[in-house]
Amino acid sequence: MGYTYDELVSLAISQLYKGGAFLMAGKQEKNPMTIGWCQFGRLWNEPICAVFVRHSRYSHALIERDGVFTVNFPMDGSWQKALGFCGTKSGRDVNKLEALGLHTVPNAAGGVDSIGGNIIRFECKITGKAEFQAGLTYLRQDIRERFYNPEKEAGSDGDLHTVYYAENLHAEWRKE
Repeated sequence: MGYTYDELVSLAISQLYKGGAFLMAGKQEKNPMTIGWCQFGRLWNEPICAVFVRHSRYSHALIERDGVFTVNFPMDGSWQKALGFCGTKSGRDVNKLEALGLHTVPNAAGGVDSIGGNIIRFECKITGKAEFQAGLTYLRQDIRERFYNPEKEAGSDGDLHTVYYAENLHAEWRKE
């Protein structure tokens, strides 16, 4: 059965609340990173996916270089170990796919390959980005303290995010 883009978004958002997703960056490196923040919506009169990536993450440099990423939403409970590993290890230090014994699925529209398995995939191309600004005075104090605490994160403002806004090049649910 084929799913519409809207159906895939709804299913993906449900999964995000249950444990996260993988952002795959790097056309050559194929570096998966766990994310818990992702937004789908409409911007500039087109459907977009927005992801938040801290400057310190290896994926940030890969997205900046390639301009594409894939968001992979695992659709069963067998991915918790992999989500935990990809959220705590850096692709600078370890090949996460190899370490976890995961395989990839070739991209369908010129972006980044996806993780193989029972996963909903959104292949994305950057259309715009926004940088969180030093000082973070535009954020509520409790958010600043929880997510950008200099004692917990790198730098005097914590480890700031870039928000990447991306058009969807391809979306599918492959149940391998």
